[in-house]
Amino acid sequence: MAQDPPTLVDLFAGCGGLALGFHQAGFKTLLANELHIDPATTYVRNLLPENNYQMLLGPIEEQLSDKAIEMRSDQLNNVDCLAGGPPCQGLSLAGAGNSDDPRNMLFHEYLRVVKKIRPRSVLFENVPGFVNRYGLGLKSRLENELGKLEYEFDSGVVKASDFGV
Repeated sequence: MAQDPPTLVDLFAGCGGLALGFHQAGFKTLLANELHIDPATTYVRNLLPENNYQMLLGPIEEQLSDKAIEMRSDQLNNVDCLAGGPPCQGLSLAGAGNSDDPRNMLFHEYLRVVKKIRPRSVLFENVPGFVNRYGLGLKSRLENELGKLEYEFDSGVVKASDFGV
């Protein structure tokens, strides 16, 4: 008897880079959310032929509101992994940097969805500035909330060049 593949919910999905890696590891995306149409279109074109999932286009606060999650409770029951990388423009050292950029706080939306879905595992990706740029202590805040949810976690910086990128 064939075993069902592990499942993924992909937040701040972009064009599907995280999901592609998960798919190569045998996961199936149940649901993805992306704000912008161009990366969402790329995601769908590249990953839809292999998977039966839905791309929710628009703000995470609307597309995955608590009510929307409740309406999808059958689909989102027993999710193996919830992955996401909230926007990093305000935290990145590569840009102008803006401590007041509202996108800096979108990790709260990530955590809200984790709390509602309660996946078996989570993967959170961001830039090194997420650790403590502007003294915001976002990494500590994220880890504190994941700890309250009884997730064990490990974190670190990955150098893409170490992996051929």
